[in-house]
Parts: sequence; structure tokens; C-alpha cells
Amino acid sequence: MDTIVRKKIRFFYYTAALVTMAVVALAVSVPYFIDSRKNYDLLISEIENSIIFWHQATLKQSVTRTISEIETIRSLTRAEFQALCDAQARAFSRLDAQDVKALAAPRHEGSPHPPGTPLTLADAGVVISELATGRVVWTNGRQDADAFAQDGPGEGTAYPVTATAPLPQGMAVTLFFRAASLDALAKARAKALIRAVRFDQGRYIWVNEIKNYAGGDNYAVRAVNPNLPETEGNPLSTNTPDIHGNLPYKEELEGINRDGELYFKYYFKKVDSMEIAQKMSYAKLYKPFDWIVATGVYMDDIETVILKRKQALTDAYAAQVRSFIILMAAVFVVCATLFYAFERRVHAMVISFVSRLHENEQELVKKNDRLTAAYTQLEHVAYHDFLTGLLNRHAMSDRIGEEFSRSARSGAPFCLILADIDEFKRINDTLGHDVGDQVLAKAANRLRKNLRHEDVAARWGGEEFLILATACTLEKGVILAEKLREVVEGRPIRVGEAALHVTMTFGVAAYAPGKTFDELLKDVDLRLYDGKRGGRNRVVSDA
Repeated sequence: MDTIVRKKIRFFYYTAALVTMAVVALAVSVPYFIDSRKNYDLLISEIENSIIFWHQATLKQSVTRTISEIETIRSLTRAEFQALCDAQARAFSRLDAQDVKALAAPRHEGSPHPPGTPLTLADAGVVISELATGRVVWTNGRQDADAFAQDGPGEGTAYPVTATAPLPQGMAVTLFFRAASLDALAKARAKALIRAVRFDQGRYIWVNEIKNYAGGDNYAVRAVNPNLPETEGNPLSTNTPDIHGNLPYKEELEGINRDGELYFKYYFKKVDSMEIAQKMSYAKLYKPFDWIVATGVYMDDIETVILKRKQALTDAYAAQVRSFIILMAAVFVVCATLFYAFERRVHAMVISFVSRLHENEQELVKKNDRLTAAYTQLEHVAYHDFLTGLLNRHAMSDRIGEEFSRSARSGAPFCLILADIDEFKRINDTLGHDVGDQVLAKAANRLRKNLRHEDVAARWGGEEFLILATACTLEKGVILAEKLREVVEGRPIRVGEAALHVTMTFGVAAYAPGKTFDELLKDVDLRLYDGKRGGRNRVVSDA
């Protein structure tokens, strides 16, 4: 009897427990499933908008960053040529007007800078005028020199780089560059950088250069397009349709004229493929160059991401339904299994999410590395002489300023050594500027290899080199300069089949408390001048 009772009690107990748990499970799960379904439907509807918005923000960020880099290149180019003009003007100030005319003689009167050739200091416009009256007595014909002589530099827009220095006999010399020449060089540098940059999903930056803001045939040229490099330089027309008859160039130009930027869609060829697909793009005007800078992403790539997100959300919702069904069917025993399955599921989702974050982080690191390399290259161009690889005048001036500050605090000595290649003009005149450039580079290399680790050298201007010897007394500076002189003189410099006997004259001056940079530079310049006047190929100091 007891056995029967126990069985009945157990039966009613487990039946009641199962019914109670089922009712509780339904009471809990039904509102949950209703709410989850509403959230699921809402998320599904928002996925496309959020992904498209994210891609738009990414496109705009890429274009904005590129325009910032272009502006940096333009500014650095002007600063570079301003420094070159300042240095040359100071060098001209030590000559008379006839010597300046000889050095800056024109190619042909009014001849422009030859297209496609690198812009150098030799392409600067030069004007000699009377200091008292301002009357122009001579121009070298470069950089629209006659127009500059007639109109002057104006507000600095047409001639942003100018440098003036006095000459003997009441004369003054002015060097300058047209904005168009400097911008042409900056454009070439910016194009090289843009061609080298790539983003995810095959994205790239392209540039159209506007010639006529009114539109029509030949309203612009394709300046940069890594997808179609063979078409760079081709004219563009606002009347050109895509495969669906849309006029994307017209839409782009109207948006640029109206707002300076726009998002728009059109059909275009994919990278490394003949497939034509719809593309969402963002374009913005960089007015100083009349450049439309743009980038885009293909809509089918976006749709693939959307489908993956929708499928992931659907899978997650289905997994939740299965979990709750299992929970209602098997209370305690299955509960442990559900916890385990749920934990494994969450763990897998977290691992997947972390993996995606890691991939995104790696991609960002790669992009940052590419940007760092590009900026490093720009920094090297800004602070180093392109021919010799030594520091340029601007960078050396900063370095000497730091040494002045350090010596003022600690009292540590240092020397400046100014070196000049003897009779360098004869090398240029007899063997040509190409040979002269090689002599400059090889002489600079000998100086660099024989300096102490803590010393730095710079190309100060023309065939002059300035060496900063830190923690160095005047006596040690003279010894170092003599060593460098012997190194240059001791072995011929070979250029092709020719073996040139090259010598250098060195001036040495030491820092003293209270002495300014200009005073120290004047001292070392005078020592070099004394060495030249005393027969060249020697070291002269104020000891």
C-alpha cells in the first residue's frame, strides 16, 4: 500500500511540478519571445541604414584625410623653395650685379619652365633693381620675370615665394617663384602619394581636375585613377553617361558647384575586372588645385555585408528559440545542458567578435603603417637635401638652435665647420652640371662617413657644407676639419672614366657664451673666406 501511495504522490508531484514549470516557462517565455521578435524586426530594418551610414562616414574620412595630406604637401613645397630662395639671396648678396647676372643668366627671354622637368632653384626668376628708385635694370626671363618686374609681387598669391637681398652699388636682387610652378610640383608629389594608397574592399582615391566649372565637353581631365591608370590625362565630359544612362560627371560637378562636396551613386568598372557595378562615392573640392578628390565603394560589397549581418542576427534569434524550447522540455537535467550550450554559444560569439575586432585592428595598423611611411618620406624630403642626403639648411638651423640652448644650460662646447669645394664652378663649366652633382654627392658621402657619430652635416648651399661638431673645442674642431680635408684630397673622385682631384677649404669657429647664431655663422664664414683667399685646400680657424 505504501508503495502505491508513494507512487501516486510521486506521480502527482512530478505531474504538478511539470505543469507548474510549463506554466511558468510559458509565462516567462511568451513575453520574451514577443519582445525579442519586435527587436529582431527593428534591427533587421536598421541594419542597412547603419551599414550605409558607416560606409559614408568612412568614405568622407578617407577623402578629408587625403585633402589634408595634399595641403601639407603644398605647404611643405612652398616652404622648401622659400628656404632655397632665402639661401640663394644671401649668397647673391656677397656678389656684385655682374656676377649675379652671369650666374642667373636666362635660357631665352620669356621662355617658360620646360614641362615635365623637375623644378629646382635654377628655375627661379631673378630681378635686379635699383634700391633707391625701384627701377628694374635686368631680369633673367624665368617665372614670368618681366611681369613680376612690372607689377611686383602683389598680395603674394601669384608669387608666394620671394626673397630679396642688397647688392653693391645701390642695387638689389630678388628671387621668386610663380604659384603655378610650385603648385605643379606639389601636384606631382601629391599624385604619387595618392597612387600609392589603398584601402579595404579594393577602395582607392581618384582625382579629377576641373578646367571649366560650367561643365560640358573637356570640363575636366582625369588626374589620378589607380583603377584606370592608362586613362590619366584624358578629358572628361558632363555629357558622358554610365550604362544606365545616368550622367555621373554632371551630377558630381553640380554638387561640387553647389555645396563643395556630395555623395552620389553611379555605375563603374570594378578594380582588376571588366564587371560594371553600382558604386556609392563621396567627392570633395580642393579649390587651390581645382581638384575633385573622391573615393567610393561598390554597393554589392555593402549588400554582402548587410546579408551577413542579417543572417547572423537570424541565426542568433533561432538559437534563442531552440534554447527556450529545450529549457521548457527538460527542467533541471536539461538546464545544465542549456547553460553549457548557452555558454559555448556565447563563447563562440565572443571569439568571433574578438576575431573580427582583431582583424579590423590589424587592418588599421597596416593603414597607419602606410600613412607613417608616407609621412616619414615627406619629413625626409622636408629636412634633407635631395642630392646629397645630408640635412638641408632649414633642418640644420633647427639643430644648431637646439645645440645653442643645450650649451647655454650646460656650458658644453661645440664648433661649426664650414667647408666649400674648391673651384667647383670650373667643374660645372668644363664637365657639366651632371658631373658637378656627382662630385657634390660623393664629397658629401666622404664627409658623412668620416664624422663622429654625434656630429651632423648639412648642405648649406651650392657647394658649401656646414658641420656641427658637438662637445668639441676649437682645437678638436680644427683636427676634425683637417682630417676631413685630407680624406677629400687623399683619393680622386671618380665620375665615369674621369678621376677628379678635388680639394676643399674649411673654416672653423667655436661657440662662446653670449655669441649669437648669426655671429657664429659670420665667424665661420669669414674663416672660410680667409682660407679661400689664402690659397684654398686648407683649414682656417680664429685660434
